Amino acid sequence: YPDDELNVVENDDNNFGFPECHSLGSGPLSLRDVACSQWFVDPNISTVDIASVNCSRYQNALQSLGAHVVPLGMRFYTGTMFPDALQNTILIAEGGSGTA
Repeated sequence: YPDDELNVVENDDNNFGFPECHSLGSGPLSLRDVACSQWFVDPNISTVDIASVNCSRYQNALQSLGAHVVPLGMRFYTGTMFPDALQNTILIAEGGSGTA
């Protein structure tokens, strides 16, 4: 953990919480590495006072990508080769450890 994220940056004031806060994991709760159902403070950062962090003030990720993956590339798809549901979407190529 934590999941990598796809974020939308709309202005210079956007803050997505890294490194203190991490957004929701992706997929069913039972399959998430840390079973998180809401923002959580990273317990591995020794310089953060967990009690004083308010993760709700940060902007949510557009999409969690999952833990143990590395986004390798991203393309905006506007073609017609794939089904209509994929038109005008973002396709992300991911690599991973194969152990997730």
